Amino acid sequence: LINGLLFSSRDISERRRRERRFEALLNNSNDIIIITDDDGIHQYLSPAFEEVLGYECEAAIGESMLSYLHPEDRDRVRATLEESPRGDGEGFVVEYRAEHADGSYRWMESRGSDHSDTAGIEGYLINSRDITAQREREQRIRQYNDTLEQLHETTQNLIEVTNKQQVARQVITGFETVFESELAGVWLSDGEEQSLRPAALSKRGRELVPDPPVYTPNKESLSWKVYRDGEMRYISDVYAHESRANPTTEIRSEVIVPLGKYGVLNVGSTETDGFDDWEKNLIEVWADTATVVLKRVTEFEELQAQERELVHERNRLDDFASVLSHDIQNPLNVALLRTDLASREC
Repeated sequence: LINGLLFSSRDISERRRRERRFEALLNNSNDIIIITDDDGIHQYLSPAFEEVLGYECEAAIGESMLSYLHPEDRDRVRATLEESPRGDGEGFVVEYRAEHADGSYRWMESRGSDHSDTAGIEGYLINSRDITAQREREQRIRQYNDTLEQLHETTQNLIEVTNKQQVARQVITGFETVFESELAGVWLSDGEEQSLRPAALSKRGRELVPDPPVYTPNKESLSWKVYRDGEMRYISDVYAHESRANPTTEIRSEVIVPLGKYGVLNVGSTETDGFDDWEKNLIEVWADTATVVLKRVTEFEELQAQERELVHERNRLDDFASVLSHDIQNPLNVALLRTDLASREC
C-alpha cells in the first residue's frame, strides 16, 4: 500500500530530437508532403506547399488536390490515383501542371502510395516536387534540336548559291523561316574591306531601318568594332551605348556576329535583353555556316575571275600569233622563192 503520489519517469530526449529533426526537415524541404483521403481531399500539407505554389496550407486543407491542377491534366491524374495499387505497393508517379497563386502554372512530379492502414497517415502519402525548370530545359533542348534540323535543311539551299548577295539573302530567309526572327540584316565588306554595306535585311528590318547605314572605320560603331575585332558581341540594352548608329532606333537589344573578313550579321529585338544563351548560340552557329559559304563563294568568284583573265590572255595570244604568223609568212615566202630560183640557176 502506497500512501502518496507515484511518479514514473523515462528519458524521451531521443524522441524529442527525432521530432525536432522531422519538423525541421518538413519546414526546410523543397518537396511538398501531402496526405489526402481516397477522394483526393487534402488532409495535411507541409510548409513547402506555400513556398512552391503560394497558397496558405490551412486554407487548402479540406480542398481537393485536383482543383489545383491544370484542367487538361485533371482526368489523367484522377485516373492515376484510382488505378494506383492499394496497400504498401509500388505506388504511382505522375507529372502535371499545378496552378500557382499568381495564376501561372508549375510543372510538378508527384510520387505517392496508399498508407490507409498506417497509423498517423491513414490516407495517400504524396511527395511532390517542382520540376518546372527541368521541363523548361527539356523543352529548350527539343527546340534547339528542331532548329538545328531545320538549319541543316536550309543549309542545302545556302550552299547552292553562287554569289555573296545571294548568300546574304538566304541567311536572312533562314532567320525569317527557321528562327522566326523579324529583325535581321547582313552587311558585306567591299573589295578593299574599308566599309560594310547593307546586303540583305528582313522585312521588319527594312521597316525599322529604311535607310540602313554604311559602316566604316572613320565613324565608330558597334558593328564595325565587331567586324574589326572578329568577336561576337551581345548588346542587352542598345540605349546604353552612345556609339549606336541610330540614336532613336526601336531596336533595344542586338546580337552582332562577324562573318569572317566578309562582313557582319546583325540580329535585333525590340525588347531589352531579348536573347537568351540558347538563341545566341544558334545565331552563332548559323553565322559560322554563312561564313563558310561566303568563303567558298568568294573562292569561286576568284576562280571565275582568273578563268576570265586566262581566256582573255589566251585570246590576246591567239591574236598576237595570228599577226606574227602573217608578218613572218611573207618574208619566208620570199626567201623560199629566192632559194628555189637560186637552185635552178646554179
